[in-house]
Amino acid sequence: MAQAALDESVKYARTRTQRGKPIAGFQTIQSIIGEMSTEVSAARYLTLATAYKRSQGVDIIHDSARTRLFASQVANRAASNAMQIHGASGYTAEFIVERIFRDMKLAEIYEGVNEIRRVIAASELLR
Repeated sequence: MAQAALDESVKYARTRTQRGKPIAGFQTIQSIIGEMSTEVSAARYLTLATAYKRSQGVDIIHDSARTRLFASQVANRAASNAMQIHGASGYTAEFIVERIFRDMKLAEIYEGVNEIRRVIAASELLR
C-alpha cells in the first residue's frame, strides 16, 4: 500500500500543473515524496532483514512485531501524504489513492492492532 501511494503520488505530481508548472517542481511536494520514498525503502529493508533471520532459523517474534508495526505506520503516513498531494481530487474514486486511504485502517489492524505489536516489541527489552 505504501509503495502504491508513493507511485500514485509521483505520477500525479508529474502530471498535475499549477500556474502552468508541474507540481513535482514544488519544494513541498518534493519534500513529501522524498520522505515517503525513504520510509518505504526502510520498511522494505526491515522486512527483508526479518525474512532473512527467519530463513536462518532465528526466532523472529519480536522482529516481526517491530517490522509489522513500522510497515503499517509507514503505509498510514504514505496514504495520508498521497491524499495531501492529490488534494480534494484524492477523495474521488477517479484516483486510486482514495481506495488506499480508505483501506489503510483495515490494513493497520488486519493481523493485530499496533498497540499489541508495541507490547510484543517491548517485551523483549523489558524482560
